[in-house]
Amino acid sequence: MFASVSEGVSVSVQVMLKGHLCFPSSHVEDFKLAIPVAKPGFNKQVLQPGFSTPFLFADDLTSLETLLSNIQGLLKVAVENARKQDKRIQQEKKELKMELFREREMRENLERQLTSELQSRAAIQRRLKREKKAKRKLQEALEFESKRREQVEHALQRAGLSDGSCHSILKMNNERIAE
Repeated sequence: MFASVSEGVSVSVQVMLKGHLCFPSSHVEDFKLAIPVAKPGFNKQVLQPGFSTPFLFADDLTSLETLLSNIQGLLKVAVENARKQDKRIQQEKKELKMELFREREMRENLERQLTSELQSRAAIQRRLKREKKAKRKLQEALEFESKRREQVEHALQRAGLSDGSCHSILKMNNERIAE
């Protein structure tokens, strides 16, 4: 036999959906459970007029109370464990958010450094290109002047000037180049 809902036997149970605890506005819903109140061997007990269920015997009531208190204790432990797990999950979320924030800041810092280095590299490459161009122009000018000097020396030697006068002409030519 089972106790009816009208007898007031109730157990608080927390509702679980898909492995997550759900807390309605009252946080805990009361469910009425049908609980056996008679031993299986006493099914043929005669009911008194006006009673829908057999009487509860003292030893059955004590075991029923013990069972209900055990269930209630288990539910309390389950609720406490769920709260602890929820707190742990929240703490892990906070830690992961902080780690993500630090990594994002580090990445942004490295990107800024990379941008700065790329700009420096581009400036150095432009300067190097200008210096190479200037070096090439100087080299061409030096070659041109060397050829001109050789031509002047050759022309002076053909004209038959002495080495002393040739030397003074070359000195004047070098001074003119230096200016």
